[in-house]
This record gives sequence, C-alpha cells and structure tokens, in this order.
Amino acid sequence: MTKKSGIKVIIVGAGFGGLAAAIECSRKGHDVEVFEQAPAFAMLGDLIVMTPNACRVIAKWGNVLPEVEKRCVFAKEATIHNDKGEVLHVQKMILENNGFPFCNTHRSYYQAAFYQYALSLGIRVHMNVRVTQYFEDDHQAGIVVDGIRQSADLVIGADGVHSRCRHFVTGSTDSPVSSGFAIYRGWFPLSALKDNPLTDAIKHGGDSMNAWIGPDVHAFVTVCGKLNSIAYVLTHKDEYEAKETWSFPGKVQDVLKAINGWDPALQAIVKATPASKLIDWKLLWRDPVKQWVSSKGRVVLLGDAAHPFLPSSGNGASQAIEDAATIATVLELAGKDKVALALRAYESLRYERVCLAQRNGFETRHRWHKTNWKEFNKDASTINLPQPDWLYAHDSEAYTYDRWDDVVASLTQGKPFSSTNTYPGHVHEDWTVAGVMEAEKEIAPPPALRARL
Repeated sequence: MTKKSGIKVIIVGAGFGGLAAAIECSRKGHDVEVFEQAPAFAMLGDLIVMTPNACRVIAKWGNVLPEVEKRCVFAKEATIHNDKGEVLHVQKMILENNGFPFCNTHRSYYQAAFYQYALSLGIRVHMNVRVTQYFEDDHQAGIVVDGIRQSADLVIGADGVHSRCRHFVTGSTDSPVSSGFAIYRGWFPLSALKDNPLTDAIKHGGDSMNAWIGPDVHAFVTVCGKLNSIAYVLTHKDEYEAKETWSFPGKVQDVLKAINGWDPALQAIVKATPASKLIDWKLLWRDPVKQWVSSKGRVVLLGDAAHPFLPSSGNGASQAIEDAATIATVLELAGKDKVALALRAYESLRYERVCLAQRNGFETRHRWHKTNWKEFNKDASTINLPQPDWLYAHDSEAYTYDRWDDVVASLTQGKPFSSTNTYPGHVHEDWTVAGVMEAEKEIAPPPALRARL
C-alpha cells in the first residue's frame, strides 16, 4: 500500500494533464482533489496520440493502457501525398519505443479511461464548478470555488491555454495569440464512404494513415480498423483575430474551400462528414514563459497552461503527462516541508525540454506547408512525421530521480544545472511566436526552426 505523504494537492482542470497529475500524485501518496469547470466531458471523436514517453507513465495505471490499446490505430506506414494526390513518400512508422506503444485513438476514450481510473483511486473530482480566485501564503495555497475557499499545500493549474491560473502565477494579463493557423477536425463511421470509389485506397479493412501537404495547408486522415471509423485534421491559414472562443462547429463547405482543387479523394472524405462531427479549432499560442511557479512557490502550471502545443507536434498531451509524473515525483522527494523547492525543481527539470518539443510542431508544419523540394529530392524523409528518440524514449519519472540532487544543488547553492532530457549537444535558445512566424515565411527549414527532428 502506498505510504501517505501528508501533502494535499488541489488541481484545477480535469483534462488529460489534470487527470494525469491527479493519478500520479495519488500513486505517490499525496491527497488529491480536482475541480473542473465543464459540467461533463465533451465526448469528441477525433483522434489524439499518446506517444511512448507518455504511455510509459500510463502503463503504471492498472489496466488503463491495455484497455486503450484495444481501440488504437497501429498503422505500419504513413502515405504522404501532394495536393493533387500523387504519392510523395511512404514513411515506415515506429509503433513502439522501448516496449511502449504509440497509442492513437479517439480522445474521448482516453478521457473516460483516465477519469474512471482516477475515481477508482478515490480521487475526488468536482465537475461544473468555477474557480474565481487563487491565493497563497508561505504555508498553503488555495482557490475560491463558487464563493467557498478551498486550501491545500499546493495548487496545480491545469486549466488549459486560457488559464486563469497562469495570470496568478506570472502576474501577466496577456491573452493567447493566433498561431496563424486553425484546424478542422472531423470524424465519422467508415461506412459513410462505402459507395464512393474515390476513397477505395483507404478502405482496406485495417488501420491506415494518409497525409496531404501543400502551400499553407496539410491534412491527416486516419482509419481505425478496430472501430470502423475515420478521422481527419486539416490545418489551414487562420484569417480571424484570436478570441476567447477558440472552438466552434465547422462547415463542410469551408473545409472544401480550403482544399479547392486538391485531390478528389480528400475532398470526398470531407464531403462525407456529418455536420455534427466537424469542429473548427483555432490554434492559439503563447510565447514560452519561464515562470511556471508563483512567487511563494505554492501554485504551479501544468500542460497547456504552461506550454501550448500545435497538433503537428504530436506530443502536447504526452508532455502534459510528463509534467504530471514529474510534479508527483518531486513532491515525493522533497516532502511536505519543501513544497516550494519541489515545484521550482519541476520547473527547472521541464522547461528546456518542453521548449524544444514545442518547436517540433512548428518545424513539422513548416516542412509540409513550404516544402524545400530541392532538399526533398535529395532525401524524401525530410517530410517525415518526426519520431525522435530523445523525445519518445524519455522516462520522466526516472529522469526526476536521477537529476534530483543536481537540480536541488542548483536551486539552493547556485550550482550550474544542465538539462539532459533533450537531444545530445542541444543548447537552449529562447524564442517567441512572432520570431517563429517570421521565420516561417522562408522555404523550409530555416535555421531558426531547426528543432532536431
């Protein structure tokens, strides 16, 4: 039986990162309570991938990973087309790393599995509650929920890209900005395409991945044979200013406008999308912020609240799960009397790795939207989906144990600390959204965007 740490944790947000933090903290003996604004989970049917670095963590959660795997896509290759439908390259996909899978399935399955497992651990999850205030002193932190103060040893803000907690931690009132792009997300039963010969190539009864790339647009279409379903994401230029509402129902005619003149097979998939199964999602972004921990060290950011990811990174949810494992472990190592030290150690252990992983999303999108055809003709793998070992072989829990003494010496004695959870030889450079978007005007890959894929 897990020894109780005596540490009480409040988590704001019950998305992937918030629930993962709750589960990991519970595993380490911390007392956890979660507060979520939504009245219920949105059971969206589009796909999201949990990469091996995240599945390594999830594998410790009872039967969660085996159950999710039963519904996952395990495509052995990804076929990449140009906008006319001509095959440019067939990438052999890595299906596992160190025995941990790439799990790609409907986000609703993950959400339900995480939630049910959290409940099975006795974690208290409050839905349909609104956090209106954060507070802290040298000994505790807390939130005001529907007018009632709730206190704990620390608060984890896992409340997404529009994080209220972020404002409390950093003191900044900045709002998310548009990344310059938005995505259409669609999903529906594969049977909707059964009488359409244009889509025969993807209806072979098994799992498949197909991509189309072109100027300022790319699409990924995934078929899950186990579930007889199809899902796609289509990234396109965003013509609107960033607003607080970042997701709303999509329209098939708008998607078709974005791919006018493109491969008829891709257009046929879009035309088959039911109106209720299409979302237009604005890709909002923030500059990397170095401060994830509040002034008194009792409130901390996690996941998109600290570091939003683009879908083309394929690692946003997985990095939130790494965050969760790291926070739970530093609290275990530091103990109840050194919560502030633990959270600052978490920030130091995670910041450079996350910054580099974020840049992968920009670089991948850039390679697809402004392809360097001269480079491609020399090496077709330049348009591959990135599957770097430094990213996917990482063990965030083991890394925290291994580097704990080093990071504590850095924080308490001023000794230098160098991250070793990026690729060998990486030297961190600060960057901004504006700088990256300016670099994206060039043919890929400009040096400013190289993130060592």
